[in-house]
Amino acid sequence: MITGRTGAKGYVLGYDLGNDVSQISFMELDSASPRTLSVKTGEEVYDIPTLLARREDVNQWFFGREAAKQIAEQGAIRVDNLIGMALKGIPVTVGDTEYDPVSLLALFVKRSLSLLSMEVDAARVRAVMFTCAHLDAGMVEVLRNVVKALQLPMKHVYFQSYAESFYQYMIAQSKELRSHTSLACDYHFGTMRVYALSFNLHTTPVVASVEEQAFPEMEYNIEGLPQDPAHREKALNMLDEQFLKIAEHLTKGRVVSTVYLLGNGFKEGWMNRSLEYMCRTRKVFQGSNLFSKGATHAAAMRLKKKVEADAFLLLDEEKLKFNIGMTVHERGKEVYFGLLNGGINWFEASARCEVILETGEELTFQVTPLTGGVARELKLSVSPLPEREPRTTRLLIRAKMLSADRLAVKVKDLGFGDYNDATDAVFTGEYQL
Repeated sequence: MITGRTGAKGYVLGYDLGNDVSQISFMELDSASPRTLSVKTGEEVYDIPTLLARREDVNQWFFGREAAKQIAEQGAIRVDNLIGMALKGIPVTVGDTEYDPVSLLALFVKRSLSLLSMEVDAARVRAVMFTCAHLDAGMVEVLRNVVKALQLPMKHVYFQSYAESFYQYMIAQSKELRSHTSLACDYHFGTMRVYALSFNLHTTPVVASVEEQAFPEMEYNIEGLPQDPAHREKALNMLDEQFLKIAEHLTKGRVVSTVYLLGNGFKEGWMNRSLEYMCRTRKVFQGSNLFSKGATHAAAMRLKKKVEADAFLLLDEEKLKFNIGMTVHERGKEVYFGLLNGGINWFEASARCEVILETGEELTFQVTPLTGGVARELKLSVSPLPEREPRTTRLLIRAKMLSADRLAVKVKDLGFGDYNDATDAVFTGEYQL
């Protein structure tokens, strides 16, 4: 692992990878507050358009704001929807050449990370947390391939969703701000997405949950509001009334203490009645870089193993909500042996261990919900195996999650030293939890 110069402090990064715009936040490990990279000197311009452009006349690629300029002024070939194309996995034709879509996304990430060189010594970066809207199996695979292509110098690279970045941002704030439900409204003139974060203060650790809702009724012209005064005023009133209805819906039946208005959609200043309603007994903040800052806090917490990491537990869509293990004999007693611990991201949940089979031709795994309830058993047959004396069969067990609720187990016969030769027989099972 690269640690940088002797005595130099380490940095962590939070990279918000969006399909339209991306952002990068950073902070020193002993700092309490991240900073966000501005792409315009002396101004708070955080958005990096998730965009590439190619000029064939000079055989050169451009990214971000410069790509947009080259497209507008020089007729460069526009390459956008980088995440969507990488998820599809279909080669992309740019001019007369086909490109791997993951390689194009990796090129954008690499070029955008180079913007940090004026702020952070790359040799001092200890970890980076990538955050994006959703982390299904396809998106996780894309991110892993991007990281592989980048060959990043830091050892620690993590992924998390916007929901978890919101959670990580909030646990780094004062207790007053998270005393009740907190809302993060993410709006870029497309579908508005709202994340409602709540903490159950009566549990140990404190269990947090995030509810996500989409509001397509807020979709508007992606280019922004009309310039004609009459049409503009009409559009402003329409957005304001629609958001007021959404605000009333979001606050009905629950106490909301904090609201964050995120994204370019809120920068036009059209919120009048809706903002007045939101500000009643609530603290309202407007900005755009919450997710990248939350990702930065999360990267720091992973490295420092801060007390907050044990005091809180988030159960969102990406979390494994079960403890998975086995009952084994150890020194003459039956004990529980954990394989996969609940509360971690499903794509980080994997285990490998060796056991000695006492008798029988079956393995039993116990699945216990984190939220309580009765544990259930999953069975895996390891038949046929050669007839052997009890406790003379050694098995290698590999377990991993294929999704938040899909478990895969692979068992291999290793024999038992000089007593029994390994057959290398493999037994597999997939289970819906």
